[in-house]
Amino acid sequence: MTTLAPETFGEAIRSLPRTFRAERAAEDVARVHISTVGPEPGNWMVTVRNGSCYVEEGSFVDTNLRIHIPSDIALAIIRGEIDGGRAFDQGFFVINGELDILRKFGDWFGHAAPER
Repeated sequence: MTTLAPETFGEAIRSLPRTFRAERAAEDVARVHISTVGPEPGNWMVTVRNGSCYVEEGSFVDTNLRIHIPSDIALAIIRGEIDGGRAFDQGFFVINGELDILRKFGDWFGHAAPER
């Protein structure tokens, strides 16, 4: 069975709970605000708590990390086409908050699953 990669950032970010590796985040607690610009502007919250992951559209004041990123770059990272660490190092996006949370993202998530 072939898994199709999500075609839009909206599909990709909503797929994160399906690709979440709970065993790698059992003790982690984080609230990440992702603000996108470009083809799909918007605000998203990714919450990791007690081995669970939730994605909501919108933003909250109380976050551990804020990521400001073009939606096409974010989509490519979630799809595994661009390495997130390399994209950060090259200045493709900016963050404000706990850098350690950003480093954990690669451990928490696999490549995006298609939306069903």
